[in-house]
This record gives sequence, structure tokens and C-alpha cells, in this order.
Amino acid sequence: MDDDRNKIILGIGLLMLGVMFFGMLFFRPAKPKPGIDSPPPRVAGKKNEPTKTYQQKPSQQQAMRRVGPRTIRGAEAAAKAREAHHAEIRAAGAKWLEKMIDDPTISAHTRELYAARNNPNVQMAVYYLYNGDKLHAAEEFEKAALDPENRLSVRFIALRQRFFLARTNGTPEDYFKWGKMLGEMLKDNDLSFFDQKQNSEFLDRIKYQEIYYKARNDPAMQEAIASYLLKEKKGYDRHLAMEEVKRRIRDVEEELQG
Repeated sequence: MDDDRNKIILGIGLLMLGVMFFGMLFFRPAKPKPGIDSPPPRVAGKKNEPTKTYQQKPSQQQAMRRVGPRTIRGAEAAAKAREAHHAEIRAAGAKWLEKMIDDPTISAHTRELYAARNNPNVQMAVYYLYNGDKLHAAEEFEKAALDPENRLSVRFIALRQRFFLARTNGTPEDYFKWGKMLGEMLKDNDLSFFDQKQNSEFLDRIKYQEIYYKARNDPAMQEAIASYLLKEKKGYDRHLAMEEVKRRIRDVEEELQG
């Protein structure tokens, strides 16, 4: 019985060895296959394009060759001829204006306007204004306004324009300076040919404006003006007087803003 059991155990052992051998023979792990490394794709480089050079056309080359000293002298002569022609036109215009200024059949208003138009400083000032140069225009108007040899009409127009420039430029000092000069002229001279009344209204207005402008940052001065209004104006109380002072200050500031 023991022999039979030993035979059975031996048979089982042989069977297991056979199974192991069979597994080793048919189920060996596969060797890793070497990877195929592909080279990176080539980057196509830009071809250097040949440098393009600008070549003038034969007609252009000929035109450039033709610009020589003779051509330059001809251009200068033409420019001088044009300037001489313009000078003749200006002289003829000035002569015509002088004739109109002395013509008694023409109204005084028109003759005085012609006189202002014929003034060289006024002409230059208008030229500068047309080209947007207010600074030089103001200088030319000043020259015309302050020249005692100029006619009253010329000085009035120049002075008025200088005053308006000060107003549009927002320069208070110039505004009051030229405004008072204009007011003095209106007070002391007959400018009825320009429909201007001979009185001190404009001068008084400028002086009052200057007072209110100086009081804009001075509370004590504002109180003094309010006290004056209380005495001169009926129906005012302290509050209304101060409101009136502030309103007039605002009016002057708006005036100076153009």
C-alpha cells in the first residue's frame, strides 16, 4: 500500500515538472524591441533673396542731369520777377487807396476804413492773424495804435483790435490796460464816423470790471463793495449785496474767457 502511495506522489511530481518545463518553453517574456528613432524634420531655411536696388528710369536720370547752374539761375530770376510783379500790384493798390481816402464824394466811414487798410502795420497784423500768429499780430496792432503820426481812425481800429486780442487770449492785465486806453480815446475824441459815441461809458465799464476782478480773491474787498451797494441801491440787504458782488465777479471772469 505504501508502494502505491509513493508511486502516486512520484507521478504527481513528474506531472508538475512537465507543466513547469512546458511553461518555460512557450511563455518566455518577449525581449523589448529596439525603438526606431527618426531624425527630426528639417526646417526649411529661407533663401536669401537678392537685394533689390532702385534704379531710376532713364527719363528721371535725364531730368536730374538737366538741373544745373543755368536752371537754378533761371528759377531765381523767375522768383525775382514774380516778387517785382507783386510789388507793383501792392504799389498800385496803395495808390488807389490813397485816391479813395482823399475823395470827398466817398463817405467818411469808408474813407477812414480805407486809411486803416492802407496802414502797413495794420496790413501786417491782418496777415499774421490770417496765418494764426496772434502774438505778432498784437505787436503790429500796438505799433499802429501808439504811433502819433497815424490818423485817429487808424489808431482807433488798431487799439480796438489789440483790446479784442487781449480778451480772446484771456490776459487780464492786457485786457484792462488796452481797454482803458480805448475808453480814454472814446471819451476824448469824436469817432462818430464809426458810429461811436463820445462819452466815458466804456471807460467806466472797464474800470468797474477791474475792481471786481481784483476782488475775486479778496473777501475784505468784496465786503467793502457790498457795503457800497447797500448805500447806493434801495431794497438791498447784506445777503443780496454779497450775491450781487459775486455775480459781477463771475461776469468779469466769463468776459475774460473770451
